[in-house]
Amino acid sequence: MQQIVIDFDAVNNEDQAKKEQVVRMLNDLGIEYHITERQSLDEYNQEIDEALEDFARGNFITAEELKERSKKW
Repeated sequence: MQQIVIDFDAVNNEDQAKKEQVVRMLNDLGIEYHITERQSLDEYNQEIDEALEDFARGNFITAEELKERSKKW
């Protein structure tokens, strides 16, 4: 199943009518969608810090391990 993700940050903020028209069209067609919200720089940096901490604790797998695991799917 494909999912439509709408990044309204990529649309001119002054063009609210266009945004509403897209949402109405998707609703009328019964198409599921998800509207993204831009992540703040602080949130982004926090995620990077958490990922680096995970990596430092050894919480990762190698590409070879992933290949082996995927054979069992």
